[in-house]
Amino acid sequence: MKVLVLLHIHYEDQVDYYIDKLANISSCQWDLVVSGHSLSSKAKDKILSFRRDTDFVDIPNVGYDIWPFIYCVKQIDLNGYDIIVKLHTKNV
Repeated sequence: MKVLVLLHIHYEDQVDYYIDKLANISSCQWDLVVSGHSLSSKAKDKILSFRRDTDFVDIPNVGYDIWPFIYCVKQIDLNGYDIIVKLHTKNV
């Protein structure tokens, strides 16, 4: 099984939380694509320390929760994936 995880980061203070949760993915191959608008080098470095092969997409925070997902999906050949997981930071 191969999984594609699309994570949109609007709130950078939640990066550690999502890394902690993503660390639980096991028993499958998976790719991580992180979108966000002008992510700080600190946030990117944390993510790259967790998953060196992460792809980053710079995209404005528009379209509510769905536009970053739609934009990324249109750029990726989905034929190699069995499951797509969409994650989006939220203000709690």
